[in-house]
Amino acid sequence: MKKLLLILLLAVVEQTVSATGTVYLRNGSVVKGEIIEYIPNQTIKVKTSDGNLFTWSHDEIEKVTGEETDEEVPKNNRGNKRGRKAKPPYVSPLDQGYSGQVTTEFFAGHFIGFTLATTHGFQFKDLVFVGVGGGLRHSTIESLGNLTVPVFANVRIDAVSQKVSPILSVRAGRTIPLSEAVGGFYGTFDLGVRLKRMMLSFGLETACGREFEYEWRKDEWGSHRDLVEENTFRGYCGFFRLGVVF
Repeated sequence: MKKLLLILLLAVVEQTVSATGTVYLRNGSVVKGEIIEYIPNQTIKVKTSDGNLFTWSHDEIEKVTGEETDEEVPKNNRGNKRGRKAKPPYVSPLDQGYSGQVTTEFFAGHFIGFTLATTHGFQFKDLVFVGVGGGLRHSTIESLGNLTVPVFANVRIDAVSQKVSPILSVRAGRTIPLSEAVGGFYGTFDLGVRLKRMMLSFGLETACGREFEYEWRKDEWGSHRDLVEENTFRGYCGFFRLGVVF
């Protein structure tokens, strides 16, 4: 521990001290290499044996251990027996900060149709996204009308910070009616998987719709259908969603 503190202290003064260290990241990755710069409570920069440079912020680091550079570099950082270089650690594409996503979904149940939407917000620690979004929702059945604009808050949770991760997403808001459609509470709940920046999920959706009751009548002009009653109802349906995170 004293040796590590000495290395880090010299790094602050000189910022070019040669030291071999191991960085343990909060996402589970472990990186071994030469610590070439360290700023306490801010950043650390490491150069691996294959020449790659990595820089992490203080919040991304679980712990750091180090030894003097005349120590032999651990074998598991030299590559395999065939002489190929070791792969650099996986870095999650979901960087903390601004993030957005574009999705399309196809639903069926009380309603049949599709929704196009985009969401924008903040990504926390690779695992939680919180944002707001909107889109265009189209239904092919008469009970809903034609078009509505869903406006909603969205929370998405990634189970792990890896290339492939299970995801859970919840949306809650309202639909704004267009044409003869009706607005009201809008909500979705879905489970799926994220592959790097691609998302695939299945879930349940609820929205307001409008249904009509007609009655066929005959007169001297022939048979025709008259509107007898119009009701607003809450409908439910299942959906399949595809999305991209950016």
